Amino acid sequence: LAKGGRMQVTTPFWKMHGCGNDFVFLNNVDLSLPEAEMPQWATTICHRGTGLGADGLIFIDKPNAPGTSYRWHFYNSDGSRGEMCGNGARCTAYLAFRLGFCLAHHTFGTDAGPLTAHVNNGDHPESVVRHVTIALPPPTQLALHVVLDGVPGFAVPA
Repeated sequence: LAKGGRMQVTTPFWKMHGCGNDFVFLNNVDLSLPEAEMPQWATTICHRGTGLGADGLIFIDKPNAPGTSYRWHFYNSDGSRGEMCGNGARCTAYLAFRLGFCLAHHTFGTDAGPLTAHVNNGDHPESVVRHVTIALPPPTQLALHVVLDGVPGFAVPA
């Protein structure tokens, strides 16, 4: 992939999954890839036939808000930007902790706002992680549209 007009020979990456969703991660603090180039990287890397294959590409980057340890840039495999992904957030929190970006209990920036994460292993990166929890903000807007199709007891989300 081209980065700023020059070819990258090697770029360290990590691949993780959370509950069946798989993600590729790049350390953008070191890579310094401009956001404008990230969608192309996502479609290329996430392609299951010619790339690494993944549901999404997540860049871990410098914090952009006070009180956060880092921020993410989350892209779906089609190159579209995603505000939030719970499984991706848990994987991101774990990897950022293992890479030394943060403590076990930390907050990171997303397009949906800051998220608080807790990596359950007592602030020791070399310990076995039992689980990662993410405190999600309450929904600000929730709408459910239902279409009744005439079959008793059967509803289809619109």
